[in-house]
Amino acid sequence: MATVPFSSSRRRMTVAYKIDDETVRVVVKGAPEEIIPRCITEKNSSNERLEFEGSQDQGREYLENVVSGIASQGFKPLTIAYQDVSISQFEDLQKSDFNFESEASRQHLEGSLCLVATVGFQDTLRSGVSETIAKLKETNTKTRLISGDHKDVVIYTLNALGMIERDQIEGVISGSELSERMEGLFNEFYDQTTQRKRYVFADGSKRQEFERL
Repeated sequence: MATVPFSSSRRRMTVAYKIDDETVRVVVKGAPEEIIPRCITEKNSSNERLEFEGSQDQGREYLENVVSGIASQGFKPLTIAYQDVSISQFEDLQKSDFNFESEASRQHLEGSLCLVATVGFQDTLRSGVSETIAKLKETNTKTRLISGDHKDVVIYTLNALGMIERDQIEGVISGSELSERMEGLFNEFYDQTTQRKRYVFADGSKRQEFERL
């Protein structure tokens, strides 16, 4: 009945479909950091629905333990959640905003979710990458890895490539940590189109904008 496609800024996608004559199921999948805080219940191994405070300590513990446990093994974590809404409620929201064009209506559609699971999938390195990194290391060429993956996945990959030792992770920082370190270099403004905060380099000849990761 509706699809909100994946984008690098939202880090999730949403699909809505009718499960019976009265109910629409909205399924959301994407980065755990985006999905978990939107969950208010979870399904256990017996398929029972339990309370789950995704935006509170329970959600943070889930991210630290379950998600990091998956990522530290080199698997990219993907969280799946859903909510059921009445057809009338769904259609009213859909009509009022031209099929969920605005971020506000999308946020409403993706709120109050039930956590189903977080799975991990493997994205192996392309052929020749390890050999190339090894040759660069032999020539004392400084090499940096920039990735959109979970921080623990990046650490696993760096270890696999021999770019760092297992206990030498102080040089690995997340996008949010980088943003905090560079806070003073940017001016902040609110993007009305995406309804997200954006940042512009305070100094420099070129205007460069980005969203907080």
